[in-house]
Amino acid sequence: MDDALKHYPANANVWAHAATLYSAEVWFSHNSLPTSLDRALKAAQRTVELDSRSALAYTALAFAHGLRNDHRPCRVTVERVLTLAPTSGFRLATMGMLFFWMADRAPGMALVDEGMGLTH
Repeated sequence: MDDALKHYPANANVWAHAATLYSAEVWFSHNSLPTSLDRALKAAQRTVELDSRSALAYTALAFAHGLRNDHRPCRVTVERVLTLAPTSGFRLATMGMLFFWMADRAPGMALVDEGMGLTH
């Protein structure tokens, strides 16, 4: 991933995938380095800077905030994702998971159900 970021420093998608990968290090306990959440947040912020209309960018940012337990910025970012991609089943379901994780279970499950309905 570091090589991709060096070769494509202005590519928002590369930064978004880097942020997702760094978040996955924490989510799936693949990396015990204490900097994973910081790297995820910085990469996600960079992708939003590069493409402020990208649902992928804001999805990466929502997960970075969620994993850091930064609930308020996570909620704001989730709302942005839902505005940018209102018919994406994947985005609705994953944002629902974040709401559920932040203890907003009813709206979270509603989003998961709606997202799953859009993917069939």
